[in-house]
Amino acid sequence: MGFTPTAPVQVLSEAVALSRAFGVPLIVAYCDPSRVVERVREDGTQMIAPVDADTAALIDDAPAPEVAEVEARVRALCAEFIDDADADAGAGTGAGALNVQVQGLLGDPATVLAELADHVGAGFVVVGGRGVGWRGSVHALLSGSVALHLSTRQAATVVVVPDVAGGE
Repeated sequence: MGFTPTAPVQVLSEAVALSRAFGVPLIVAYCDPSRVVERVREDGTQMIAPVDADTAALIDDAPAPEVAEVEARVRALCAEFIDDADADAGAGTGAGALNVQVQGLLGDPATVLAELADHVGAGFVVVGGRGVGWRGSVHALLSGSVALHLSTRQAATVVVVPDVAGGE
């Protein structure tokens, strides 16, 4: 699934439910569109370059700071979801019942999520729908819809979770 630090909680909740229902690991990916992998060196390390040519040319190999923020949020919410589900079911399996991996990706979110889904053989990709209102409309106009691009770029089923709260 694709997730950002400000994504609606229901997106992760739906992805957790699907992961548990199908008994598959949940891979949560944060995509940093401001940097791309320019090339991979012979030793497997990546040369990372900024998308914006005006940005300093020297980029370290460290993930974007948002990856740590996303991972902390995902871990906290997953523990909460699992505890709530286990309390409802009367089970004591805890957070260990869900295999969650958080990854930082570089580049266009639709492209790198499709590549990740293909690489791991994902049966489905979960993303949030664009929020309603003028901000969501302007963003969709300028950068397009990740869900729409995903639905045309790879074979996995795309699950779009609507932003029922209307927030961004």
